[in-house]
Amino acid sequence: MGDLDKQNTEYREQIDALRACINMAKALDYSRGRVTSIRNEMILFGSHGVDVRNVFQGAWDKLLPLVETSIEIAEEEDMMLVVETDHNTMIISASLGRNLIDELGTAPLEVLLGACNSLYCRQRAFREDYQALRGGHLGHIHLKDAVTDILKATVACAPFGEGHMGSYMAILVESIKADNHPSVISLESAPS
Repeated sequence: MGDLDKQNTEYREQIDALRACINMAKALDYSRGRVTSIRNEMILFGSHGVDVRNVFQGAWDKLLPLVETSIEIAEEEDMMLVVETDHNTMIISASLGRNLIDELGTAPLEVLLGACNSLYCRQRAFREDYQALRGGHLGHIHLKDAVTDILKATVACAPFGEGHMGSYMAILVESIKADNHPSVISLESAPS
């Protein structure tokens, strides 16, 4: 992550791609665009010594200004960005997505809850994930089911109700209904 900054060619290409996606969304009369954060660093925060030995120093602080550029573009274009919770990025959970929104203090950023993705970081889909986003921070939801094995570093898609999302799916859907949440919900189907 050391060379990933605003002067980096790859970063500038990603910003150009964001602008192109926003233009496409506007042409389709859609007001939201999905983004992901930069690559995952496993330990972002710590204390009592681990902050020096185990935390990837400055990763979170470096992420904030990189995301701010995307936010500025979204504001200029009157677009809402939704950052996906994904185990390959720094925003692996709804809690970290909420952290990002709170630290940036911005209106045009919500979280795309990939609840099944968050299982890989052991965040429980209803009790922690959905609850962290209540009150206006949830912009989109992806539904799928999978079996995860963190110790073996594996994940496998599963039919609805047969994976680790199964025990959370009904309560998650009922809560969304009860809250009358206006977010978009989409099915992420897997190849057979």
